[in-house]
Amino acid sequence: MYLPTNYIIIYPWNSPGKRYEFTALLSQKFLFLFDIPSSNFEVNYESKKQNHHCCSSLCRCGCRNSADQQIHQDVRGFKKSQPEPRCYRWRLGNIYYTKTGTGKPLLLVHDLTHASSGCEWDSLIPLLKEHYTIYTIDLLGCGRSEKPNLTYTNFLYVQLLNDFVKSEIGRRTNIVATGASAPIATMACGYNPDLFEQMMFINPDSLLSCCHIPGKSAKCYKLILDLPIVGTLLYNFASARSIISKTFSENYFYNPYDVNPHNLDKYYESAHLGDSPKSVYASVQCNYTKCNITKTLEKIDNSIYILGGEAEPDIDLITKEYTKCNPAIESSTIANTKHLPQIEKPEEVSSIIQMFFN
Repeated sequence: MYLPTNYIIIYPWNSPGKRYEFTALLSQKFLFLFDIPSSNFEVNYESKKQNHHCCSSLCRCGCRNSADQQIHQDVRGFKKSQPEPRCYRWRLGNIYYTKTGTGKPLLLVHDLTHASSGCEWDSLIPLLKEHYTIYTIDLLGCGRSEKPNLTYTNFLYVQLLNDFVKSEIGRRTNIVATGASAPIATMACGYNPDLFEQMMFINPDSLLSCCHIPGKSAKCYKLILDLPIVGTLLYNFASARSIISKTFSENYFYNPYDVNPHNLDKYYESAHLGDSPKSVYASVQCNYTKCNITKTLEKIDNSIYILGGEAEPDIDLITKEYTKCNPAIESSTIANTKHLPQIEKPEEVSSIIQMFFN
């Protein structure tokens, strides 16, 4: 494979429950290994072969010139700036999560889709880590967590959140959940209200959509998706980079020209890591992760805040649904955003989070 001389490309591979090792291939010249707690990224490297000068001694990675050593220092600096990756050994699979910052615990739960992961919060973490101890989690079947071949249900994720808070956080925590993860956080709080303090939902699923249950056609579709060849082919179509790019441009971002290719890389990579990435896709598409949360929403006493993107379809109707069940719910919207305001306008989301949780 040809690589231009002015790039380093970091290739990750997943080993569930272990630290992630990354191989860096530099200018087709040498190979070195180092641990780095993040997904793939690129570092611009402007150099010319004819201007390379040999060093009197080798650095630990084997760099033989000053330009290569500078690249290694840049990578090491990137490593230090990232949250430390951790592993929670849950009974159904190892869970990837990060912890950073100081202060009250704040758990960030990404949207429940086959391409989502804790990378959804990358732009928000630097703005919040001075005020809170930030936990981000890759749900089972998503991102860098294990992806066993099973049917994922709402109750499975409710158990995961409750067990994670008990085991890894160890005290009452505030929680922020996006989209389809909001009903899961609601049910988790309903089962164990002592584990959660305040909750914020970013563009949550409507209460009507939460009531959908797997019908005959959905069960038939899941059987097709579970087939080794046909199901994998359908999944690869659904998780193609062009489809992810279209989803960002049409559904996630208000301004499609603001979509960062690096976000597309993260979502595409997340959709294809692990042993059985299509299993969570089949479960979500066929409504196995849905659950009626109306009764739970009515009885919980925890403070709830709904943050919506102003251009998100039906966000006003969805907010009214929630406030009808629980009049104490507060809400607001952020202008010129859609489904993922934490990526589009992280500064404004950070300000609202600090206002609500303080």
